[in-house]
Amino acid sequence: MDNESETQVDSSASGRRDPGWKYARLINEKDLNTIICIFCDKVTKGGIYRHKQHLVGGYRNAKKCRKCLEHVREEMEEYMNVNKDLFGLEDEDFGEEINSRMNVTNISSGGSNRGESGGRMFSSKK
Repeated sequence: MDNESETQVDSSASGRRDPGWKYARLINEKDLNTIICIFCDKVTKGGIYRHKQHLVGGYRNAKKCRKCLEHVREEMEEYMNVNKDLFGLEDEDFGEEINSRMNVTNISSGGSNRGESGGRMFSSKK
């Protein structure tokens, strides 16, 4: 490897079962969101799902890898489609659903969205 700080990911040794890890390197072992493509050395900061989007292409969140082998592209696309069918949502939609539920939880439980007026926000228009 060119850079000794980069870590080749061994998916079987690390317990990661997603096939996308076979085609990725980490810059920092503890940061699973910053991934380097083994084909083109592009750094993506959206986790393994964004990396798979990069390998497959056709997603607005990731630029298609021009050096990815066709059988790898097909493997990732098939894996992503199977998971989409299992959960019934695109991963992006799933993330938005989680975020909206977290916001509702924060508001209803008096989380960090409260202002000084006990959760109600008033504007001071005159």
